[in-house]
Amino acid sequence: MTLGAIEGFRTDEIGDEEGRKARAAYFASVDFLDEILGDFLSLLERDGSLDNTVIVYTSDHGEMCGEHGLWWKNTWHEGSAHVPMIVSLPEHRRDELEASHVTPAVSLADCFPTLCGLAGVRPPDGLDGIDLSDAIRGGTCGELESRPGVITESLSNRWGEGTEFRMLTSSRYKYIAFRGCDDLAFDLESDPDEQINLLKNPDADTNAALEPLRAAIYDGFEFDSAIDELVREDQELIKRYPRKVTPKTPNQIWLGNGTLVEADSPLYDSDILSKDASTDFTR
Repeated sequence: MTLGAIEGFRTDEIGDEEGRKARAAYFASVDFLDEILGDFLSLLERDGSLDNTVIVYTSDHGEMCGEHGLWWKNTWHEGSAHVPMIVSLPEHRRDELEASHVTPAVSLADCFPTLCGLAGVRPPDGLDGIDLSDAIRGGTCGELESRPGVITESLSNRWGEGTEFRMLTSSRYKYIAFRGCDDLAFDLESDPDEQINLLKNPDADTNAALEPLRAAIYDGFEFDSAIDELVREDQELIKRYPRKVTPKTPNQIWLGNGTLVEADSPLYDSDILSKDASTDFTR
């Protein structure tokens, strides 16, 4: 994180030197994570646990790191919204199953039903995601092929009124609808850097390709009512589970011993918020 971001998201004040240092720090963090994951997998292999373990590598979001002149996250750009999802089965590691690439866009919402499928457990009804286990094993997935794309949305006006968006991404196109602002659309095959807005001068073929995405975005959805519902749900949660602690950052985590700490501080020397949830989150 850059100083400009720490001091109130003033990312427009980030100069070239600070940007280079921030990117170097980000790359160093990637190296550090790679080393930690390697150590973890080595321990699993040593103990024989890899023989019966499904490994999924993914992330909740990316980081712009200066792309498009932007920093942080909460944006529709591919640098923030497009994250890896790599699945390794014991069959892959035993060379019994060849690696494959699932071409249609998939979603983090697919993770839970997919893990259920890989474990031989029937996923609960009513989930937004779909079970990709057949596709991971080299087969086909009818639901995946018929789905128009995957939804990404940010209904917070963190960056100002009109920056709330809902986006649908297919294997080739992405369509972004904004609250009170003009929509955008991009061809990710011919324009991976998202420089050409297809909606400026669309032809008939482009309109035909984009219309199903636009329709899927607004199917049962309207910005004002969706945001109002989120506010109501947040207020209901606050009433139902009032807290007696005051977080200092947006991110907290429960440790195994039941302690709630600030996740933005080092976990080995954490800022403790609560040691007893039964008393700190009740009426």
